[in-house]
Amino acid sequence: MTQEKLTKSGSVAAMIVLSWIIIGTILFHAIENWTYAQSFYYSVTTLTTVGYGDFTPTTDTNRVIAALYMLIGVTITLGAFGYIGSSYIAQREARVEKRAQERVNFKK
Repeated sequence: MTQEKLTKSGSVAAMIVLSWIIIGTILFHAIENWTYAQSFYYSVTTLTTVGYGDFTPTTDTNRVIAALYMLIGVTITLGAFGYIGSSYIAQREARVEKRAQERVNFKK
């Protein structure tokens, strides 16, 4: 893949995670009546698996919704972070390979 494609794909992965955080923020604001700041905080701590426990869903229905949000969201987040990391490594490898090739060609 070209560096431009890798960068664009990494941006798409980051946007997917951001979208899931926004969905969680709106969702938990609506079902738990938390402020947007509290809902955002809960979404981020949940998706990053930090989970301080200072905010928890209050009903069984909301707990099931939160569990589904977690299962899907953590999977999305870990996949996206893994993709971003591997894209970064691929870009670094391409630069190192290019520099090595330039040095080999220079010595000839």
